[in-house]
Amino acid sequence: MDHLKAECKKLQTFHIQCQRRILGIRWSDFVTNSAITIKTGLPDIHVRAVINDRKLALFGHVRRLPENGIVLHFGWRRKPGRP
Repeated sequence: MDHLKAECKKLQTFHIQCQRRILGIRWSDFVTNSAITIKTGLPDIHVRAVINDRKLALFGHVRRLPENGIVLHFGWRRKPGRP
């Protein structure tokens, strides 16, 4: 479980770093993370909550699969040429 917490913290840090880069804020400017999210207008995401939401969505898709198993489409190919 500690491994997951560490990964979530890394993802959260990366998200804030990307926002700082977009705004052109350097590390020496001493701007708080909450001020960054207000300036960008992006919600202050919690990576763990996003992961849980995605897991639940995947479970919903798996739950709605037919009872006899996964339906695989072998031999299907895209038409040649531009889509």
